[in-house]
Amino acid sequence: SEHTGDAVTDRYIVAAACRLLGDVRQRSNDSKGAASAWSDGLAQLPPNATERPWEMSEHAELLRRLGKAEAARPLAQRLSAIGYRSVM
Repeated sequence: SEHTGDAVTDRYIVAAACRLLGDVRQRSNDSKGAASAWSDGLAQLPPNATERPWEMSEHAELLRRLGKAEAARPLAQRLSAIGYRSVM
């Protein structure tokens, strides 16, 4: 129910919440629940969106958590090229 006035940003905010929920579930030894939350987060991301650095970082983190490091690599490389550092 997130509504900032920017539908794309709203989707990334929901995806970030799903990532956090997945992290909590993972730490609670609920790997299946964690993967489900991370998948839900990834599904929130709009296809072919031009991502701002924080959005690209969120996207890469969800991919990594789902074991898709190869898919996350180009995003991480782009972030590194611009000097972006995540606090995650």
